[in-house]
Amino acid sequence: ALRKKAKEYVVTSEADNMLMKEGDREVNAYTSRDATQYIDSLPSNKVEFWMAMISDRFSNPVFREFFKERDVVIEERRLSVETRPTGRMFEDFFATAFKAHPYGHSIIGHMSDLENITRRDMEQYFKKFYGPNNLTVGIVGDVKAEEVFKMAEVYFGRIPSGPKPESVRTKEPEQWGERRVIIEAKSQPRIIIGYHRPAYRHKDNIPLEALANILGQGRSSRLYELLVKEKKVAVYVTSFNGFPGEKYSNLIAFYVIPSRGHTSAECLELIDEEIEKVKKELVTSEELTKFKRGTVKSLLGEMKSNSDMAALLTYAEVVLGDLDAAFDQIKQIRAVTAADVKYVANKYLIKKHRTIGEIASEK
Repeated sequence: ALRKKAKEYVVTSEADNMLMKEGDREVNAYTSRDATQYIDSLPSNKVEFWMAMISDRFSNPVFREFFKERDVVIEERRLSVETRPTGRMFEDFFATAFKAHPYGHSIIGHMSDLENITRRDMEQYFKKFYGPNNLTVGIVGDVKAEEVFKMAEVYFGRIPSGPKPESVRTKEPEQWGERRVIIEAKSQPRIIIGYHRPAYRHKDNIPLEALANILGQGRSSRLYELLVKEKKVAVYVTSFNGFPGEKYSNLIAFYVIPSRGHTSAECLELIDEEIEKVKKELVTSEELTKFKRGTVKSLLGEMKSNSDMAALLTYAEVVLGDLDAAFDQIKQIRAVTAADVKYVANKYLIKKHRTIGEIASEK
């Protein structure tokens, strides 16, 4: 009854509708393990309107429809994790790979957290993390920087600033032996293998990007050629780098779906063999050139649209720690060598530093 009464005072999505009425073509938001990002794409003559709207959200938040939104997130967790074997495998995989660092926790939280969260919890979280001292804004388009800074001072300068949230102090300790987690489910078998690696700011990051690309990204990658095309023991294989986040020490990982009649163990054996090859032999110039061209093209593609460029700049500032790092990457990509790739393969693809997650079919 109280929820029904409260609904009388709510105009659903009023703020978003106001933005779209003024020409906003991309009202969006997402949360990763490193940051929460809000995205808007407005005409350049609406910058001041945007600042007025968004700064008011931060200075005078009104958390209407709390229970409705909480129920939406509960349902999202139910669909993506509770009833999905792959979701359960990834959740347990991260919890096993990271026993100390927050990367071991899922973004959405556990069901008991969601069921018991209160409006007061959310208000305290907002007060702690949503101050101007923890906010990075990227604006790209037909605007004058001096005018934008003046408007930002007027609108965002009025928001009270509290103490800056503490950065994550906990570092994932060294892993002393291979870890495994198995999920039993009525599902096709799947396997993920993750090796610990340093944060994206580390000098080994680009060679690790090359290693992940050459081994498992795309239909011409070594593992796809071997497992899917040649041996036919898998229907899908890929690799991840900077997994599940990038700001702190993370994982380089390989994910495989075995084909009918074949097992995760067969796939793992072939992956291990290919890893040993890349440890002993230099990757080819063709493989390295393909990585460089594709990665530089992808990075330049992120600079084509204003919204993508703004996302790239804020990512560089928040995750990489330096605005110029977004552009420095191109020089680093072009400079990586086959010897660099071999070096990081030997340094990081170590069995005692890996975690294996697997879905075993229930009988």
